[in-house]
Amino acid sequence: MEEDTLTIITYNIHHGAGVDQKLDLQRIADIIKREDPDIVAFQEVDCKASRSKGIDEPKVLGELTGYKSFFGKAINIKGGEYGNAIIAKDQEATLVKHISLPGNELRCMFAVQAKSPKGTPYVFACTHLALEEENCIKSTEIIGDWVKELKVPSILVGDMNCTTESPIYSSFTQTWDGTWGNKPLPTFPARKPRSAIDHCFTYPKQAWEVKEIKVIEEPVASDHRPLKVTLVLK
Repeated sequence: MEEDTLTIITYNIHHGAGVDQKLDLQRIADIIKREDPDIVAFQEVDCKASRSKGIDEPKVLGELTGYKSFFGKAINIKGGEYGNAIIAKDQEATLVKHISLPGNELRCMFAVQAKSPKGTPYVFACTHLALEEENCIKSTEIIGDWVKELKVPSILVGDMNCTTESPIYSSFTQTWDGTWGNKPLPTFPARKPRSAIDHCFTYPKQAWEVKEIKVIEEPVASDHRPLKVTLVLK
């Protein structure tokens, strides 16, 4: 029987501004088109903010890739909004949840439901956690309580601002399976990555198998590199 395989990317895009200070969504879209994932999560996304020329970044990223786009607002910023985005190849994907999360700068998690290439429903969630450990751990508990209510297999990705050795990561894995195994790969900073702080988790435990996990070699388009994970639904 053919495997039910799903490929995802999570990418902190620094509101589209690269390490060269150029605001360029096209090169981010080009990465997505080249890698051809089923679904993508972006963190640090602007929507109509002045610092990013008033662009509705989730909408533009969807248009440039041909994917359906969603935006999860965390805060207001510079005349617009700021948060996370998801783009999905599945044009029938739907927004299913938005949760505000604690932080000195408020954060959020939001999720869409889509179908795998073989038609299996799943939930895909994106977040960008705060810099304060206490607020991050509270966030993991809030997200964990939410996912336990779901009836479909789920994935959570994002910039968690923590390494696999941190109490934050340990708190996540009380509920979720991590996908790194024994070799987390650094994603930040983009030019010479040293820290593995972008992560992918799956739920329920043992529901997914990790087929491949890699960091995409892109040193300029953002201050993070994209993380790509290929999963098989058991």
